[in-house]
Amino acid sequence: KTAASRQGTGGTGVGMGYLQERPWKFSSAETGQKVAAVGLGILNVVGIISFSNILANSGVTAAQIAQHYGGVVALAINLLPAIKVYAGGYFAIPIIRWILNRNTNKQIADRNARRLLAFQRLQQMDPQLRQKLQSAQRYGSTRVVSERQAVYTSDADTEQMAMDDFDRKLGEK
Repeated sequence: KTAASRQGTGGTGVGMGYLQERPWKFSSAETGQKVAAVGLGILNVVGIISFSNILANSGVTAAQIAQHYGGVVALAINLLPAIKVYAGGYFAIPIIRWILNRNTNKQIADRNARRLLAFQRLQQMDPQLRQKLQSAQRYGSTRVVSERQAVYTSDADTEQMAMDDFDRKLGEK
């Protein structure tokens, strides 16, 4: 939900007023959950840096280490490039999303300010203009009947319609 009805500059309400958009939230997670996510990301980066340093500073090649230890170590060595990309994306994607949300929220704030200004102008308008707007509002609720909904149309000649009706009645008897 991104909008709420406002009464003037007060709280939310229903009735005469204007629609105010709510800013986008970055996350619905609680503070503890956010801290845990950042901590997990930092632990991931520290682990990748440590593992990369161990591989780079050892006297043997990564392939020799993988062959000697096998199993999980070999898998980690083979997946290290993908794990580095994941760690970068783990932080890059939320940062990009935060920037986009910030820009969107600035646009929402601008639209809300314009709505409030328009609402205030409507509240202070000339009585004659208010009467015109109310009249337009009454005509705005006028129902337009389409050809399919019409019970009677005047597109046919009335004399021809009378003759057709007479012939139809004559044929019934």
